[in-house]
Amino acid sequence: MTDRLAHKGSYKHIGNNHANALDIVIVVDQLLTGFDSQWLNVLYLDKVMDTDNIIQAISRTNRVLNNNEKPWGMVKFYRKPYTMKRNLNEALKLYCQGDYAGVEVGNIDENIETLNKTYNRISDIFAHDNIEHFECLPHSNEDRQMFRKEFYQLKSTLRAAILQGFKWNNEYGTRVDFDEKTYRILTMRYKDLPSNRGGGGSTAKPRYVLDTDLSTMEMDKIDAAYLEAQFKIVTMKDIINVEKDAKKMAAIHEIETNLGILSEIQQRYARQILKDIKTGNLEVIEGKTFLQYIQEYQEKTIRSNIHAFADIFGIDEDEMFSLYVATRKCEVDVLRLDRLEATANKEKLKAYYNVPIFKAHVKLHQDLKEYIEGRKADNLEGVD
Repeated sequence: MTDRLAHKGSYKHIGNNHANALDIVIVVDQLLTGFDSQWLNVLYLDKVMDTDNIIQAISRTNRVLNNNEKPWGMVKFYRKPYTMKRNLNEALKLYCQGDYAGVEVGNIDENIETLNKTYNRISDIFAHDNIEHFECLPHSNEDRQMFRKEFYQLKSTLRAAILQGFKWNNEYGTRVDFDEKTYRILTMRYKDLPSNRGGGGSTAKPRYVLDTDLSTMEMDKIDAAYLEAQFKIVTMKDIINVEKDAKKMAAIHEIETNLGILSEIQQRYARQILKDIKTGNLEVIEGKTFLQYIQEYQEKTIRSNIHAFADIFGIDEDEMFSLYVATRKCEVDVLRLDRLEATANKEKLKAYYNVPIFKAHVKLHQDLKEYIEGRKADNLEGVD
């Protein structure tokens, strides 16, 4: 039974197969010591316990299988809950020698209060740079690092609250100072944070050592259906011009106020698209999506900038474009970078850097690395 409960031995690979796994185990005075199971999530207590017994009992739930799904165990008292709460606090004081901060997770009310306080601190960080709707990251590295720290607190507390019954549309959800869309936007800004690694001989920026993986409760990508619905209004052909213009401008304004759900790079192109629509430089095609336009604008911009950069050194444009696209929020592939450098025109290299060829190659290596990792081809300025 213990092997089955702990998914050990012949039961090691049963996973969440309820035909083989144990969902509920009722015990009296067993499994208090010498038993560990990462699959044990909740302990229901229907008896009064104290001192060593209560510590041993609740400790059965603190083995973590997946920190994103179950960061800590849950204990529910059914008999004399206030007495048990007092006994638990007394046991923790004794067991932890008076220092048990962080051992016990706050209840749902405390977590909602923490969510609101943390969100307000995040709002203050963005307000310092007059950033509306959390559309982009704060400007200074210090503010970005503080946002990283505060968002991690927000994410962790929200995860705890969800396990305690929080939903965006229930009574707990109405008590927080932000909605699900705002949380998604903040999640996107968190994804936008640079890795803050050093490079190019510069001093590495200070950083907080934090888990940057987002929990499974968060979406792998932001749903852009709302933006697309507004964009369809912009492409409508079956209404008279006056009404069409009014609806189109209202839809464009609505898109502009919701651009935060896109990444910062996507927002640059989205704003240019909307600007071109307003000025008449872009006549949108019915049935073509907003994200398709963003992708087209981005590829056009990247190719134009890479053409200008590659022409200076005579390097292979297609090879550089391929490497640029493959390098997102990570370091450039050194082997591919070396192959790209090898395509450079030696005479152009020497003429541009005005140094011997071996030194010119060193400079080119650094410039290419900074250009690609710094996403400099995404610069819209000067692109026709």
